[in-house]
Amino acid sequence: MDNEKIGKFLQELRKEQRLTQEQLAQKLAIERTNISKWEKGRSVPNAEYLFQLQELFNVSINEILYGERKNLNNQNEIDIVPINIMKDSKRKIKKIFIFSSAIIGLLILAFFSYYFINNYNSIKVYKIYGNSKNFYINDGIMVTSREKSYIKIGSIGNYSGMNILKIRLYFKDGNKENNIFIGSESDSELLLVNRFNYNELYEYKDVKWIINELYLEIITNDNYKNTLKLNVQKDFANNSIVDNQKIPSISDEKENNVKSFIPKYIKENFRYDKKYDEYIRNIIL
Repeated sequence: MDNEKIGKFLQELRKEQRLTQEQLAQKLAIERTNISKWEKGRSVPNAEYLFQLQELFNVSINEILYGERKNLNNQNEIDIVPINIMKDSKRKIKKIFIFSSAIIGLLILAFFSYYFINNYNSIKVYKIYGNSKNFYINDGIMVTSREKSYIKIGSIGNYSGMNILKIRLYFKDGNKENNIFIGSESDSELLLVNRFNYNELYEYKDVKWIINELYLEIITNDNYKNTLKLNVQKDFANNSIVDNQKIPSISDEKENNVKSFIPKYIKENFRYDKKYDEYIRNIIL
């Protein structure tokens, strides 16, 4: 529909009836501003007013929506006005659907992008181990995320036989020592939970110092101090989009274990049969 053409036609029809915009508005029981919007092409009368206008101006609704009176030149076009309006409505609905779908798609993409950026590589698992002349640790663990961190020192191995009176876990930030935990030997198996938002033990920015400068001080009952420089080694991070790790089957693992312990003579003169789980002598004819 051509709104401006419809507006000019309505204006012509009104003037033919020698009506002002105010008088036409009174007949239709609406505000004069509505008449002005129609005639300027800013809007089109709805179905209720189209029926009243066709009675008032003695024209068909098709003629009003086409913007001309029917004649020999335009009668076919006027007759198919409803069909064209339906087609136009379908096009508009299609455009709205495409636009809405695009907006929804962008919102979904933005959400997943935000989620990915905030969660990718956000969880890391570290192994903690270290040793000195008298003590060692090999089963410690640390897990970090953006909100929390968890540290377990693990069991303390004792080469010396000395009784451990106290332990202190700390990290260095330059020359400054920052305590994480002070307790007894049995407390080394405790899981230390730190919430970064509350800054209970250390802040998120301190994780880099913990990874590189983590120490365990062990004090024995004769006040002997032994300090272990702990190694913090990354074991896992959620930074893989696709899991490409191959998990070996039990049979493959078993075969590898068997192969690693068999004598050279067996390797050279026998072959391993997976089906029967045994080595069979190579026969040369």
